[in-house]
Amino acid sequence: MREASAAGFPAHWYGNAVAVLPAWRRWLFGSGSLTARLEAHCQQLLRVAPLAQGRAPVAFDERSLLGVSTRIAWVREVALIADGVAVVFARSVLVASARAAWPLFFRVGTRPLGALLFDDPAVSRGPIEAARIDSRHTLWRRAAHHALLRSGEERAALWARRSCFWRFGKPLLVQELFLPGIATLDPGLHQAGAWPSHRAVNPVE
Repeated sequence: MREASAAGFPAHWYGNAVAVLPAWRRWLFGSGSLTARLEAHCQQLLRVAPLAQGRAPVAFDERSLLGVSTRIAWVREVALIADGVAVVFARSVLVASARAAWPLFFRVGTRPLGALLFDDPAVSRGPIEAARIDSRHTLWRRAAHHALLRSGEERAALWARRSCFWRFGKPLLVQELFLPGIATLDPGLHQAGAWPSHRAVNPVE
């Protein structure tokens, strides 16, 4: 277990599935593409809603994972919308020194980044870590900033996971926050600590 800090909030990041309730293990520590897993649970459509992309501040724990001291990096934030419900908020961070190794980061558009990562034989993945985070953490606050949490969910602690993908020796940090709506795809998660949200959303508006 690793303890990291984001904006002063220590989050306990677990590096194996033993510490995680069984219902969450396949979502948090599945080795394959999260996009593919979400698509398998959709009744109709999974789409990517781009929220922000450009140079932006990065949190302390993001800098620590990437092994850099720079406070500004390229950041991409999207929501994954399954059957009209926001189920995952994803935030990817790429430092300037790694830009040449990751041209696909700037061309992904509305395609799922995960699908491209797993299709590229030059890409390898580092260990997955998972944690329960709340409004004191940057990742959670960015999701709230994009109006992905409804009234009554402001105090909810949500599961997140993170890992670094490597291409030609350069890292790309990918972080995924499981929103309350994930329970609409897998009802077992509600009893294991997710708060379902059944509203249809369009976070681009």
